[in-house]
Amino acid sequence: LLRKLKRPTAIRSLKSMRFLHHYRAAHSTANSDKFMRNESVFHEPLHQLDTEKQTFGCRHTNPDICAKNALPKVCALVRKDKICYSPPQSWAKQFQKLKVDRKD
Repeated sequence: LLRKLKRPTAIRSLKSMRFLHHYRAAHSTANSDKFMRNESVFHEPLHQLDTEKQTFGCRHTNPDICAKNALPKVCALVRKDKICYSPPQSWAKQFQKLKVDRKD
């Protein structure tokens, strides 16, 4: 299959798809190959490393729907420092709300 693909970008895309497939297969649970849904994580108190543009840990209520899920330099689930550089779109507003709550 790789020989049929002539463009380098297509080969890189195919390799990244394989990586995600192997990563998810290796990290699947016994019951499901998906991460557990967590409704409360979005509303938890702020961590000292949280900002409007990044979060400590994943703040998605369902990480499977995140477009950046399992990307090595972006996703908190695979980064060693547990920083997510692609929080949910609504995170900036939630951050401001939690910031005000923390001051009270």
